[in-house]
Amino acid sequence: MLGPLPRIKSTRPWFTAGYRGLDALCILVSLFWAQRYGQRLQPDQFVAIGASSIIAFSLASELTHNYRRWRGSRFRFELICVWGTWTMTAVMLVVFGALTQYGSGLTRFSFLVWVGFGTLSFGMVRSVLRGLEALLLVRGIGTKGYAFVGINPLSIELARNIRNAPHLGLELNGFFDDRP
Repeated sequence: MLGPLPRIKSTRPWFTAGYRGLDALCILVSLFWAQRYGQRLQPDQFVAIGASSIIAFSLASELTHNYRRWRGSRFRFELICVWGTWTMTAVMLVVFGALTQYGSGLTRFSFLVWVGFGTLSFGMVRSVLRGLEALLLVRGIGTKGYAFVGINPLSIELARNIRNAPHLGLELNGFFDDRP
């Protein structure tokens, strides 16, 4: 009798937690800089606006699948997704602020500056992370080994195609063939 099968994990928890933490930091840093262009926020207002925006961004990220693995896809698609998530968050905050009158500490101009700084900071952080991931893959960190069973022209061509796509993070270990 076989034991229970191991679960297949689609993402690594540290990856998602790291991205969520950096996104929260982008939101808070851009809010800090945006308040300098308008009326200064009281500490309780800063915490409330920052926390509600992080929660709204997390909810919007679930809708846009912002924290999926972007390895192998074009960087512009990742930027479009994160900027779309941030835009959705801004709309949610405007609606929430209009309904509750709680976001009154930010002027319209400082809100727009906040959205602009947030957009820039998300783009910069994601580009640095993308470059870091590429550097680690070139050094062999985060790669997975694979092998082919059987040697034929199709497996050789597939191995060549995988070698020419280093963003996949796959490293050829060899070919197995039982023919003499």
